[in-house]
Amino acid sequence: MIQKLSKEQMKFIFDNHMINDFPKSELKPWKKIEAGLENDTYFAYGMYENNELLAYAFFIKSSKYNTYLLDYLAVLSGKRQSGIGSKFLQELSSECPYNTRYSNSPNAIQDADYSIQVGIQYYADCLKEAGCTSPQDMDKLKLSLQGYNYGNGYITWAIRKYGGYSAENALQFSNEQAASHGWSAYGDPEYVPHVLRYYSSGGLFAGLFGGSGQIVSVALTQLGNEGGQKFWSWYGFDSHVAWCACFASWCGDQAGLIESGKMPKFSLCDDGIAWFQSKGKWKSRGYSPAPGTLIFFDWNGDGTSDHVGIVEKTEGSTVYTVEGNSSNAVNQRSYNINNGTIMGYGIL
Repeated sequence: MIQKLSKEQMKFIFDNHMINDFPKSELKPWKKIEAGLENDTYFAYGMYENNELLAYAFFIKSSKYNTYLLDYLAVLSGKRQSGIGSKFLQELSSECPYNTRYSNSPNAIQDADYSIQVGIQYYADCLKEAGCTSPQDMDKLKLSLQGYNYGNGYITWAIRKYGGYSAENALQFSNEQAASHGWSAYGDPEYVPHVLRYYSSGGLFAGLFGGSGQIVSVALTQLGNEGGQKFWSWYGFDSHVAWCACFASWCGDQAGLIESGKMPKFSLCDDGIAWFQSKGKWKSRGYSPAPGTLIFFDWNGDGTSDHVGIVEKTEGSTVYTVEGNSSNAVNQRSYNINNGTIMGYGIL
């Protein structure tokens, strides 16, 4: 059941859940939220089952522009990975202005397919406005994401003034809009890195673009990471290890591929190969891999895999990759398709 939250309920969630669900640097003070409640520019909904809170969503609203900005969304710890988040978003989508069949109130849409359609239509329009036609086009993808948070007006503004998205102009737009509205804040200037860092379902981009390229999109957001602590600690290691497989597994997890059974979670390359071979999803050197395919290497020629990466694309006889633990960082590389160090490929 979805219900609009009272100020007291919001304060309880803030004190008992939000301080744990969001990094301190991303959480605005309660006084700012309270000010928004008092001038009717802030509201929230909770999802309950048998009076137990499962998830919550906090919004900023602009009556002037008929715009709703999702400020915070979280499923409570212990309730995640169970489909609650997707169901919550589908029910909240009833309030979206793209809903023209049902009343604009929580849980009003009774047609599941229509609910999903409404939920993605606005973002699809942002993708179109940004000119983004592929999940590998990271510049335009970032522009569409920030536009989704701010409203489509940001996209045309950013293209006209700067040619596209940047972290700097996202902050500038937020500051200008907050000042013009008399608000203390407008949207999330860091929405792009926040989404790309925590995005884990894989379903939105896969549904809009198709294919298994989502793992590539995730991998590309990590370019420049050095040392791999983010990936080997996620896997469960307490100290630095050879982390190429941890990186590939982390990207697969963020893209929803491990949960869906399309790839394993592995820290040893040979374990990954064994899994793909057991599933009949292994191809040897010479194969022309699609984006998202895992590529395994044997540097020493001893029959044991030493390294794994993610195929970004294949053009002619060249395979382009994104690899973790490549010079102890996430880097892009390229190889001839018949390079002798390539052992083969795990097909997703």
